[in-house]
Amino acid sequence: MNTGENMKHKIKNIINTVLFKSIFINLVIVFLCVVFCDSVFETNDDYGMASITYGYISGYSNSHLIFSNILLGKGLTILMSLFPEIPWYGVSQYIVVFFSFGIITYVLLKRENKWCGYFLTAIVLSFSAYEFYVKLQFTKTAGIASIAGILLLFYTIQLHINYKRNIVIGIIMVIIGSWYRFEACLLSLLVFSTLGVIVIINNIKKKKLNIQEYILIFGVTIILIFVFKMLDSKVYERNQDWREFKEYNEKRANLLDYGFPDYVEFHEEYKELGISENDFNMFRSWTFADPEVFNTELMDKLISLKPSKEIDFKIGADFFDLFPYAFLKEKLFLASMILFIIWFLDKNRETYIIPYAVVLIFSYNFFLFYKGRYLQHRVDVVLWMAFLCLFGYLIKDLHLINRKECGRYVTALYFIIFLFTIEPYLTSIKTKDNTTNEMNKAKQMCEMIGNNKDRLYFTIASDNRLVCYRPYDSMQKGLHSNVYALGGWGIQMPLTNQILENYNVYNPFRDIVNNPAFYLMTEEVQLKRIVTYIQEHYDDQAYAVLVKSYDGYNFYKIISGSVNVDVSDATKFNDTIVSDYEMTVKKDIVNFKGKIYSKKTKSFEDELLLRVIYKNPEKQTLFYVPQYVNSNSDDSDNCKYPEFDYNIQLTDYKDVKLELILNTNHEIYIDKVKK
Repeated sequence: MNTGENMKHKIKNIINTVLFKSIFINLVIVFLCVVFCDSVFETNDDYGMASITYGYISGYSNSHLIFSNILLGKGLTILMSLFPEIPWYGVSQYIVVFFSFGIITYVLLKRENKWCGYFLTAIVLSFSAYEFYVKLQFTKTAGIASIAGILLLFYTIQLHINYKRNIVIGIIMVIIGSWYRFEACLLSLLVFSTLGVIVIINNIKKKKLNIQEYILIFGVTIILIFVFKMLDSKVYERNQDWREFKEYNEKRANLLDYGFPDYVEFHEEYKELGISENDFNMFRSWTFADPEVFNTELMDKLISLKPSKEIDFKIGADFFDLFPYAFLKEKLFLASMILFIIWFLDKNRETYIIPYAVVLIFSYNFFLFYKGRYLQHRVDVVLWMAFLCLFGYLIKDLHLINRKECGRYVTALYFIIFLFTIEPYLTSIKTKDNTTNEMNKAKQMCEMIGNNKDRLYFTIASDNRLVCYRPYDSMQKGLHSNVYALGGWGIQMPLTNQILENYNVYNPFRDIVNNPAFYLMTEEVQLKRIVTYIQEHYDDQAYAVLVKSYDGYNFYKIISGSVNVDVSDATKFNDTIVSDYEMTVKKDIVNFKGKIYSKKTKSFEDELLLRVIYKNPEKQTLFYVPQYVNSNSDDSDNCKYPEFDYNIQLTDYKDVKLELILNTNHEIYIDKVKK
């Protein structure tokens, strides 16, 4: 056999290995999902932690990821220092998910009946790839990594194949899962304790299983993940700022995640605490960044009002209104039921684990319902993915199918699975272009806001329009060091507190009033709540004025009394100012329509005002003139955002003087309006 034939033979042998097949299958899956589907972070939690990793709000990469282990954060910051152009927060999750699916596929393909392995792999990947590759979420990443590690450990201990290597890889994967989300790792271990029951029962039946080996390896694994969890807690406890944030955030979560005491039921208590119904509605809609009111002292009092839940007939009835019917919407639940049925119809099944699994599922779901965190999609995905892989592992062969005709039946099953699971992928492919366009618009807005460091922008946590990066996109360091959300889990975090300190802000709700450098970006409902809140607590004369409105993004200033801008050193409009507008008068309504901008500055950063001077020169009033996007302009920042169409009621129009004022970050220009 010559060299060429030897090489072909070696390549053929490599291609035929289970390891190569598992890698190749998953490379194809990840390529299709990431390239063609609408890959996004499923929740804002990941977006926030990515912002911390990339230094988006602070200007430097930080390892305090809040929900993930500090060691994971340390690893990401090291990678960011070595390869800063790579978005490691998202990329690392893709890598972990890829290796996790590779391990799961490897274990499932190691079957005597290869068609059984292909069938199980098709079930697992087709039902789950969308959840883990297209809708990236750190809880799900933690779950899939833990599941893969646990599965590999059971497989290796049982068959002693590549023992040392696989044991080390399995333990590492479980640890990585615990670093991403400790609770998701524990849930995976809980589900796979079902295999532990099988080991114990078989050992009792004297099937010569080395139970000490299982206890040793899983004991070491569990000890390690708890040690790393305690280390994470110690790091936060050692730093006063982060310790105080953790304390604040835990109490915040108790109210925002698990519910406030009912306002009607505890009306008198709320009144005694100085909390109005408007405050209540604003706080529970994730706008609460007031250190003078919504502090740990108030939260303690509110938490103490929450009645303790009793396990009675009513809570049981409420639970069974949802359980298990709500899971019918979860495709992974349906997939796990398919494999459960196949396993149950196998004559070699271990039916004694069914009561254990039923009690486990019921108990865990009732616990979540009792705590008030039931039917969290990302948690349910981890739960049913674990059971899907559990039953996939327990199925040894497709005994119901004639072995000679196995390939034909499995091919038919592939087609059925394809039809059943293709919908979310097709929808994702269809929406990708639209999502990309919306993200590009949002990214442009984020960059304009972030580059205007002379201004501080307050946003609301429930506004997702500024979420403009995919998991594989990089974020510019420090871009949003001038953006502060008035709610969310980042409140009182040292990194966000630094933003306030940089702009000399202690209380956003108090300090935003009459501050020319501060903008409020919000929608109408929350704007009314915020203004009412400020009126009730700090300034009863406060009101909001619209300054800019671009592509649905509204920018307000909070004013008390009259608008005040010093124009004593203003310069008359000159050649650097483009002024093209018309004024029309109908009865007592004066309309100004056109555009005004400076050639030297970015129109987005400028402000336009109208000054009305009455007969008595000492009586003057300033009004902000809202500006909009110039749809006919080019992409130049100078002339893209100067449009206005403004009405003002002036009953004594003939007796007043009017002046238009362009306030840039650098200079103020003024022009008398010709009647």
